[in-house]
Amino acid sequence: MNSKELKEQTKTFAFDVVKNWIENEKNFYLEGWERIKKYYEIQDEEKRDKETKLKNPPHNSIKGKAISFISLSISESEEMRKVDVVSGVLLGVGVELLLKSIILKEDPKNFINSTEEKKQVFSWSKVPGNDDKKLRSFLKKKFDVGWVENAKIRKIDNGEIVSVFSGQNSIEIHLSKNKDKATVKISDDRTYELEVEEEKGELNTYENKIITPSFPKCIKLTCGLLKDVLDKEQLERVNDVLTLINIRRNELAHLHFHQTDSYEIPYQILNVLEFLFECYFSEEREFIGKLSQLKEKNKVGSGMDFEHLKFPKPGVSRR
Repeated sequence: MNSKELKEQTKTFAFDVVKNWIENEKNFYLEGWERIKKYYEIQDEEKRDKETKLKNPPHNSIKGKAISFISLSISESEEMRKVDVVSGVLLGVGVELLLKSIILKEDPKNFINSTEEKKQVFSWSKVPGNDDKKLRSFLKKKFDVGWVENAKIRKIDNGEIVSVFSGQNSIEIHLSKNKDKATVKISDDRTYELEVEEEKGELNTYENKIITPSFPKCIKLTCGLLKDVLDKEQLERVNDVLTLINIRRNELAHLHFHQTDSYEIPYQILNVLEFLFECYFSEEREFIGKLSQLKEKNKVGSGMDFEHLKFPKPGVSRR
């Protein structure tokens, strides 16, 4: 296998890993969100374990995934390191997960409050009518059916079914007898369930969706947690490095893995990661040691990127 083929294979591997992560993370929150919220709401450990049936704290589960992705991004494999874009994307995913695990552990209330639990799709009484555009947009994005743009919309069966149709293509949305669910049925046999809530006399449909805090929001929340731990210069360094990781990941992902310049795992990134693990997950000694060794390996005596800023030891507060 030549270098070009190896590079493409590695990119495909990274894409598949990230794709699987997106699906798994979505299911992790969607299927267990109520139990996750209960875990952090119930203070009594015995009662919490009994009611949530979670053997492992949610933040530890997320931390484990974070370590997996960061480990891949700093792999000692020469083949992996040659594909700069792979490291950039995998590192971004891993660090976002790390920040989510930190916030969930240290400030679960803020994490939960920053999470969007549902999204309104349309109001039943406004279709056909004012919410036609909302409905078309939802169907197009959710099911990749471009034909809905010019489809007709009407109600049938005494207003219990919304019908969207164009030629041989059709979608029907069936309202349940209890008016608490609406089932989307597509002509290609796909189905999807929406929640329905009566609000101020209107029946509103919602997509059952859990959207956790974005990467920029996680950076802000994490820096908020560190205000009592770091001085101004240290806090700015953490913010700058995390923002760099996020920007770089987005650039690489949006360019569909076409990089514009080389991407390294420099000293500064490893320095911040080592500090975050020492501060919040000091039990991960083996991984922290790996970060530390790689950090020293990347240490250079001069250059703007190698200002050797030291962070405080765990448990040390500025106040």
